[in-house]
Amino acid sequence: MNRLSTLIALLFVSLFLANCKKSTDAVSPADVPSQLARKWAFSEIFVQTDAKRYTIPPTNVQLASDDNLITILSGGTYTYVDNKVTKNGKWALSNNNQTLTLTDADADASSWQIVSLTSSTMELGTITVDLSKAKQTDEEAGVAFACGIALSTIDKKSGGTVDFTKEPTPKTVQLIVKAKAQ
Repeated sequence: MNRLSTLIALLFVSLFLANCKKSTDAVSPADVPSQLARKWAFSEIFVQTDAKRYTIPPTNVQLASDDNLITILSGGTYTYVDNKVTKNGKWALSNNNQTLTLTDADADASSWQIVSLTSSTMELGTITVDLSKAKQTDEEAGVAFACGIALSTIDKKSGGTVDFTKEPTPKTVQLIVKAKAQ
C-alpha cells in the first residue's frame, strides 16, 4: 500500500469515528496509552469545513482495513488487515498525549488529534488544512485529497444527497473519525 493510500485509509477511519456519543468515563492524559490499547471498530466519518460538518455514510468509503478494525497494542504497535494481509505499524503519543501518530511499515506517518477518548469510544481528527495555502505539505495534501474524495461520495452529481453548487466553498477541511471499542 503506498503512502497516499495509507494516509487516505487512515483518514477515512478517522471520519468514521467522529460522530460517536461521548460517554462519561473520560480519561486523563496519563491514562491515554492504556485507553488506546484495544481493538477499535471505525463507525463514523465526517468532513469538517470552516462552515459545516458533513457526515459521510460508512458504506460510501473503505476504511483503514478490510474489516474496519484496527488493533492498537500496548507496546507501541498496531495491526490491521488490508487486502487480506495483516499490516503492522507503530504508534506514538505527543503533545501531552493529545496527538496520536501512526507510522506504517513504509515509514509513512499520519498525525491525529485525540478529540475524545473513553474506555468505549474514540474520536480522532486530522490536521485542519487551509485550502488557500499555495504550497501544502504531503500530510496537508493527503488530508485535502481524502476530504475531497469523501465529499464526492455525497455529492448529488455522484448520486449523493448534497448539492455542492448550493453549499459554501470550504476554506479549510479536516477529517474526523469515530471508533468503538470491541
